[in-house]
Order: sequence, then C-alpha cells, then structure tokens
Amino acid sequence: MAQAPLSAESAETKGARPPDMEGEAEHAWPEMSTTRQVLLVLTMTMCMMLNIMQVQSVQLALPTLGADLNIQTTNLQWLISSYSVAFGGLLLLFGRVFIGGMIWFVIWSIACGFAQNEVSIDFFRAMQGAALGAAIPSALGILGSSFPPGQRKTTAFALFSAGAPMGGSLGAVLGGVLTEYAAITWRAVFFVSTGIGALIGIAALFLVPPDHAKDKTLTVDWIGGALITSAVTLLTFALADGEGAPNGWRTPYIPTLLAVSIILFVVFWFYERHLEFRTPHPPLMRTSIWFKGRFAIVQLIGALGWSCFASYMFFCSLTFQDYMRLEPVLATVRFLPSSITGLILNLIVALLASRVPAHILITIGCLGTGLAPLLFAVQNYEDTYWRWQFPAMILSVFGADFIFACGILYVSHVAGHGHQALAGSLFNMSTQIGTGIGLAINTIVQDKVTARATRNLGLVYDPNARNTPLEAIHQGLNAAFYTCSGFAFLATLISATCLFGIGKVGHREKKGEDGKA
Repeated sequence: MAQAPLSAESAETKGARPPDMEGEAEHAWPEMSTTRQVLLVLTMTMCMMLNIMQVQSVQLALPTLGADLNIQTTNLQWLISSYSVAFGGLLLLFGRVFIGGMIWFVIWSIACGFAQNEVSIDFFRAMQGAALGAAIPSALGILGSSFPPGQRKTTAFALFSAGAPMGGSLGAVLGGVLTEYAAITWRAVFFVSTGIGALIGIAALFLVPPDHAKDKTLTVDWIGGALITSAVTLLTFALADGEGAPNGWRTPYIPTLLAVSIILFVVFWFYERHLEFRTPHPPLMRTSIWFKGRFAIVQLIGALGWSCFASYMFFCSLTFQDYMRLEPVLATVRFLPSSITGLILNLIVALLASRVPAHILITIGCLGTGLAPLLFAVQNYEDTYWRWQFPAMILSVFGADFIFACGILYVSHVAGHGHQALAGSLFNMSTQIGTGIGLAINTIVQDKVTARATRNLGLVYDPNARNTPLEAIHQGLNAAFYTCSGFAFLATLISATCLFGIGKVGHREKKGEDGKA
C-alpha cells in the first residue's frame, strides 16, 4: 500500500512533492490568463450547481407536477430516482465527455419541459442524469489538468465543491418560485435548466484548454462499462423501488436485483484487475487506485456524508410542505442560509486546506452535517425558525463542503495526472450510491414509523393518501432525521480514527516561487 501523503510543509522542506503527487509535478500545465482561469472555474462550478439543482428544484415541484401529470404519490420518487440511477450507472463509462454531456443535457431538459405523462418524464429525467454523469467527472478532470499544485488549484476545487450547496439552494428557489408563479408552473424549471446548460456548454468551448499530455491509453473498456453500469443501475433501481413494489421489500424481484447487482460489482472488480495486471488492455477503472493512501476510506466517508446530506434536504422539503403545509415559495426561503454558508465555507476551505490537516476539516464537516437533522428531529415547531431550523441549515452544508472539497483534492492528488477524471468519477459515484442507499433506508424508516403511528391512532394507513394525520407525519419525519444523523456520525467516527495523519491536501506557494509548485 502506498504511503500516506506528506504534509505541504514537509514536502517543501525536502524540496520534493509527496510520492502520490509526483505525476502532477511532471505535467506540462497549460498557459492561461488569470481571467480565463477565473471563467473556467466559474463554468465548471456552474456545472456542479446545475447537477444539484436538478434534484432540489424538482423536489419542490413534485406535488404540482404529480397532480398535473396524474402521477401516484408512491411513483413520484422516480422523478428523483431515475435521475440518480442514470447518473450513477453511466458515470464511469461516459465520465470523460464534458461538452457532449452538456449538449445531451440541453436536449433532454427541453424534452422534460414538454413531457405529457409519467413514463415520458421518467425517461427524460434518466437522460438528464446520464448527461451530467458524463459532465461532472469531466469537469473535475479539466480542473485537475488546468491548475498546477498550489493555492489556485486548491481554491478551484473548493469553489467547485461550493456548487453543491449553492445548487441545492438555487434549485429550491427556482423550484418554489417558478412552480408557484410561472404561467407554465413546473415546466419552467426545466426550461431554465436548459438555458443554464446551454450557457455552460458554450462557455466551455472557448475556455477549456487542450490537454496535450493526457493519457492516450485511456480507451473505452466496453465490457467493464457494461458491468459497472448494470451493477449501479440495478442497485439503485432496487433501492428506489423497494417501497413502491407490490409487496414492498418482500417482492421477489427486489432481493433478486440486489443480489445480481452485488454479483456484478464483484465480477467488475476482478475483471478490471485482470485487465490491469494480466493484459496490455487499459481497464475502465484501475483497481490499484483504491489502495493508494486513504483513497478507499475517503470514498466511504463521502458516501456516508452524502447519504445524510441529500436525505436531510429531501426530508426538509417534506417537513415544510407535508407537515408545516407551507407554500413552495415559503419553503424555498428557508433553504437560503445553506447557499450563503456554502460559499463562505468553501472560501474557508481554500484558505485552510494548506494550513490545517484534512482529517480535522473532514471530521468537522461530518459532525456539522450530522447535527443538522438532529436539530430538526428535536425541534419544537412552535418555536421560531431562527431557533432550530436556521442553525440546522447552516450546519448541514459543513459536510457537503468540507468532505467534497477535501475529498476531491485528496483523490486528485493520489490518482495522479491522467486519472483525475477517473478519481472524480469514483468519488461522485460513491456520493451517488450513498445518496441512493441513504435515501432508501431513511424512506423505509419514515414510512414504517408513519404507518405505525397512524394505526396507533386507530386509522388505516395509505401511503398514497394525502390525509395522513399530522402527528403520524411528524413521528415519521423525526425517525428519518435521527437515521440521517446516524450516517453522518458514523462518518465522523471513521474520519477521526482512520484519516489521522493524512496531512494537508492543499499546497501553498512560498514567497519567491515562480507560481509553479
């Protein structure tokens, strides 16, 4: 196993980069003006924002959209799940095509805006997910190939990760405001996304520098792509459909699909190892990357952290609309503190990544994200927004920002040049799988507790009914929030114990350096 990275100061003192970063030091970096660098980072960050927007904006539009297209309540989840299935399933296979991904996104966003029934919009949403499944890892690879190790690269990755909470908040604003006030209601959400996607694609044509030193051997491994795509798709489908199946999780095809997905993951792993070590053909995923430094542990923490963060945002939407019975626009404004905090935190990460050990930042992030749903679970709804929900919104993005920014910097370093898009794909896939598993588990907990509370009141529970007693809804949401916290607190424990000694993931130039670390 490779040694853990040295700290920035240690590397500078010895006049050498850490072993895992030597590939970056030898790379010929493109010459770009400061203006072009700023615009490039802004474009890639907007892509990350657009990705998260597609979940949050649709969540707030679900009641109106479902009523308009006559979609049953139990099937509304597929407007979220179909996006995640395609995003996670096609991430590795198509994760090196940025502009192509944006073109594909624009096409299917327009289609979503014109959808006339449940089947069509579910399919169009899956195509949206496939498009950004190609673009997001490519964006990480572009940033990794465009900036040499140094403060600017640290800042670039920190700002990119800020796109997640900002996208969530912007999505909440668009979903709430457009659904309530636009003449075409929920359809306006997709048309606005179309415009943003087109803007990003056009900007990338002029801003993304050619990478002449990229690894020319990274050809397409179609068998590996089919295996991992099938595995992730079946896993996500089974998790998402577990509650909506005719007999729930006892429906025969649900455990069957779960078993098949696990088998495919195992086959994929050994097939990729076979290609990497026993043949001259390049694999889709170099399995050796998982044994570099703490790469695998960082992936696990990312999955756990996002299983909490994404579920927290989802259940906050349900709290505001199903329990508190707020209009979409009033639910929207309650998410706004997270966007402002997200931007501030990522600026802090950019400054601290080269000064504070990464395990401290990641541990703080996990702890903050775990406290957010805990505050929602113990709050008194008769109290003001500022007492419980405001601090929860601020704390929630600590994990999203610190985990993502530090995690991306670390996996980018250990992967080395030419494999940064792969490392970004794996990290994004981990967060997507974590999101899917976390949301599925939390939804199961919520549904079971809500059903039990409804029966305790002497009523019959119908998950499709809109007259579930508020007390039952309250108990179900509280149980889901407690479960969310459990995921994040487990990530906190792993971070504090398993990442100790990871060092600093940022690099700070010393005075007198020529700018090329």
